[in-house]
Amino acid sequence: MSRTLTATTVVLGPPPPQTLPREVLKWVHSLDLSYSVKNPKRDFANGFLVAEIFSRYYPNDISMHSFENGLKMSCRNDNWDQLQKLFKKRQIPISNADVAQVIQAADGAAASLMCQIYTMLTKRTLPVFQAHDRPTTDGTMGGSLDHGKQDLYASPEATLLEPEAVG
Repeated sequence: MSRTLTATTVVLGPPPPQTLPREVLKWVHSLDLSYSVKNPKRDFANGFLVAEIFSRYYPNDISMHSFENGLKMSCRNDNWDQLQKLFKKRQIPISNADVAQVIQAADGAAASLMCQIYTMLTKRTLPVFQAHDRPTTDGTMGGSLDHGKQDLYASPEATLLEPEAVG
């Protein structure tokens, strides 16, 4: 008896953003942190820069001398444990799951968390863009060479949605 194996491709949508939105990056730079952010996935994993950001907003609650800017997993866990205590004390809605993803340097986790922190601390919202279908070679919209899977991209004609309209 012979078996035939078939491959199945699952398309879950665009990959999570690896970089910080411009507005968030400008805000982070305006805080004059001790280290500049070059790679969010790596730079925020140990929690040191996150602690430094929160120390600007809650100076009486964070002592930067108790945080270490190291690479070891024990350092990451210790820094984030201290931050979790602040989050609980100040009722800051950052979940353990979000933190775990950042500690593990999961794709898009740091950028997503920083957008959440930016919105929370500055009380500003980030613009959200709705992607439009890409025109195909046969003149239709949304078709792709990948057996009918929808191919979306953000174009210059993308629609800017107000945060309330997203949901």
